[in-house]
Amino acid sequence: MPVSVSKPTPRFSLRWKITLPFILLALLLSLGMVYLLSRIVGQDRQERYLLQMTDSGQQAADAVVRIEDELLTTERLIANTEGILDGVQQANSEALRTLVLPLVVNADVDVVSIVDAQASSLLSVRRPPGASAGEYTTLRGEAFYSSWPFVQRLLAGSADTAIGDKQTGMHAIRIGDQDVPVLFVGGPVRDASGVVRGAVLVGRYLEDLVPQVAEQAGASTSIYDQFDGHLLATSLEPQDPAALTLPLETIDRSMAPGTEGDPIRSISVSGIDYTEVLTAFVARHGTEPLGVLGVALPQLSLAERSTQDLWQVIIFGAIALVLVVIAGLIISNNITRPIIAIADASAQVALGNLETRVADRGTDEVAVLARTFNQMVDDLRQRTMVGIVPGETTVASLQAKAPSEVEPAMPTQVVRRRRATILAVELRGLGSLDEAPEVLMRELETCLSMIGEVAGRHSGVLARTGGTTAIAQFGLPPGVLPPAVSALQATHAGMEILDGVRSLNEARVERGMGPLQASVAVATGDVVAGTIQIGKGEPALLGEAMIAVEGMLAIARETDPAVLLISEETHRSLGSAQRQFVFGRFGRAQVRGLPADLGIHEVKDRLSKLVEPGVGEA
Repeated sequence: MPVSVSKPTPRFSLRWKITLPFILLALLLSLGMVYLLSRIVGQDRQERYLLQMTDSGQQAADAVVRIEDELLTTERLIANTEGILDGVQQANSEALRTLVLPLVVNADVDVVSIVDAQASSLLSVRRPPGASAGEYTTLRGEAFYSSWPFVQRLLAGSADTAIGDKQTGMHAIRIGDQDVPVLFVGGPVRDASGVVRGAVLVGRYLEDLVPQVAEQAGASTSIYDQFDGHLLATSLEPQDPAALTLPLETIDRSMAPGTEGDPIRSISVSGIDYTEVLTAFVARHGTEPLGVLGVALPQLSLAERSTQDLWQVIIFGAIALVLVVIAGLIISNNITRPIIAIADASAQVALGNLETRVADRGTDEVAVLARTFNQMVDDLRQRTMVGIVPGETTVASLQAKAPSEVEPAMPTQVVRRRRATILAVELRGLGSLDEAPEVLMRELETCLSMIGEVAGRHSGVLARTGGTTAIAQFGLPPGVLPPAVSALQATHAGMEILDGVRSLNEARVERGMGPLQASVAVATGDVVAGTIQIGKGEPALLGEAMIAVEGMLAIARETDPAVLLISEETHRSLGSAQRQFVFGRFGRAQVRGLPADLGIHEVKDRLSKLVEPGVGEA
């Protein structure tokens, strides 16, 4: 009755076991990368934003210094013009007008006032706010200058050894129906004896000055009153200037910043959010505080750039995630495809299709698995084709039967022919014939028992013993194995037999006996295994491997009695497992019965053990 074998289906594909960790790891790395880069980009943007604000504030302060220098240059030009002193001393406004007006037009300043020693104006030249160049009006007799502190200091002759006698002030003058803030730079007019006879004041309207400062600073600029914080002038266009008024606490921090630095605030103008840094508006080389200077940059550009950078990082992370997943799928497919093919082939073999083969290209572990599978199927097909004839007697069955169960003698029957590995051990130095026979037999029994145990631990079978020679087979029934495995097991067994002989010698020396020597030979090749039905039935081994081990034992007998020799075919069958051993000499010898010279390798040591003593292989 045919056996029905269903194809096994995995519950969770190996492909996904390999790919899912790639996906999860890539996802975590992508999210972490997006988070870290977004923070880094945000911090970098914020730092650059604050650095830009600081730079803009410095540029604004430098622009004020340059404007102050321009006004001071005009003041010196007017004060040093010939006839100005006489006009002041004589209070001749018309003469002063004739001298000053061309200088004012050429300097393109907004306000020029010449006052006498009582701070009454002898001449005031003004360009109305918003007027075109050269459109000036002249006045005289204005008395409000006497209330301005910096004018009082000018007329009093105040001077600083480092800065000089020039003074700076910011005051509002009445033009039409509005008060217009003006930045003034003034200098005294002295006679030949150094007595102050009056002063020259040169000014710029704040509403004209602030846009110039903003252009040079690259940021919006505002100037606030230092006493009540109301807005004096700005390059912004607020709908309600009163909404920008500074609190008194902010004014104090701006005029005298502490360890926290200049105060920063957020303002909204015409629907745009700005960040404004506030600092003292000073003149006269930083010695004269005139108000509060505000430098503002829009927040919208920072947010937009940060958002754009974040989206770029997210897109890059998504692309990286897709590439990692694709790479994981490609790798997993390359690994799982041959494994799936082997699984399918195994199902076919289970159904009885022994012609099944899988591709074994490559040199990696999967390719080794494929070659081992193909070799296993070939061995199984060979066993099936040769078969065991009905009623045949195998080595395993002989060992399992009791003496009373052994059948009468019958003709020799062939069990099978296959490639296997044979191990042969030749013992020398057991003792002289003068010793007690029971001692010799006991020593021989101990040695053969050790050899049988070692062979059994390495999946071998002690097939024959004769005198001081023992033969073990590896890869033949009942432990059918491919030649690569049987060669490895037999070579390890040979090394362990030599170790066992050395251990036995230690005990023999304690008993006063001479050392025991053992020559071990291992050969892989075609072997015909059968049972000679004489008496209880003796196992028989024939073939190239048997001839090779007998030849190598003869060579060892003449050269080095305590040695492990393996054939070139065994060495080749070891494959990558050769690195488990340390090899010595290599040579070739003619052995009767073999068609070609026999290649022989000496095994000097091994770097690892296949099985531990007392532990059998599964």
